[in-house]
Amino acid sequence: MEEDDRQRRMFEEQRRQAELGAMQEAAVQRARMEAEAQARLAEMAARQEHERQLHAMGQDKHKKRLTMMLVGLGLLLFVGAIGGGIALKTSHDKAQAAEMQLRALQDEKDKADQEQARLKAQLENTKDPEQIAALQAQLAAEQQKIQSLNSQIGQKGASGPPRAGGGGGGGGGTPKPPTPGKPCNCTPGDPLCSCL
Repeated sequence: MEEDDRQRRMFEEQRRQAELGAMQEAAVQRARMEAEAQARLAEMAARQEHERQLHAMGQDKHKKRLTMMLVGLGLLLFVGAIGGGIALKTSHDKAQAAEMQLRALQDEKDKADQEQARLKAQLENTKDPEQIAALQAQLAAEQQKIQSLNSQIGQKGASGPPRAGGGGGGGGGTPKPPTPGKPCNCTPGDPLCSCL
């Protein structure tokens, strides 16, 4: 009986050892599985973080590209506005210069018209043949000058900007009749011709 008792104790001891071994093995397995699960979770978290960073970088690139496009467009509009302003200013300055030249030519023509009228008045009051010849020569020169000025005014008026508000303080009154015996060299339809 003592032998049975000893065997039973040994058997229980072996069974306890086997249970302890099994429990240790189960604890090791559980720890390994938990470690693997933790590693998988960490890997998934790292992958998600990486994807989030890639997505954020893509969004940043898109935002930067959009910002650069908007800045470029704004810069282009700014440069275009400056260029347009300069072009308008240049055009306005040219128009003003042409108008000033036209006014100067008109003033010169008005003076020539007055001189022509003065010479005609002298010619009508003079009886001396030499003085009549000199006055007629001066009158012909004045008429040539007026015709030249008329053609210049016609060219400037045709090529320049349209002027608002009428003429430039012209000769006024009725048109002067051509001098007898002198042909009219004005362009047909020229409104500034003194022969009409």
